Amino acid sequence: MLLIIIALILVVMLVITMFIHLEHKFKAIKAIVLLLILLIIGSSVYTWIRNDTNDLNSPKGVANSVYLYAGWMGDIGIELFSTLRNSFNAVGNVIKGNETNIKNPLDGRK
Repeated sequence: MLLIIIALILVVMLVITMFIHLEHKFKAIKAIVLLLILLIIGSSVYTWIRNDTNDLNSPKGVANSVYLYAGWMGDIGIELFSTLRNSFNAVGNVIKGNETNIKNPLDGRK
């Protein structure tokens, strides 16, 4: 737990330093997003390793754990992609549904 708190403090300090020192904000935003992604992946790996069901004492257990973790991350990625696709489709349907065939009386075209 102490390691996680120290890592969070370091990340916050790094983010503050990046906003102060970097001239281009877009680079800072990209770096912050990358740091957040790495922090999420790192914390999930840490949680996965601390799980008691994983056998990390043998090479076969380590390979099995890596295989299961990669499968879990792939499943999360597929769910995220599916959710984003459904969201974009819903927004597109709403935009398409707002189109009307009513003629604008101020429009000079026939």
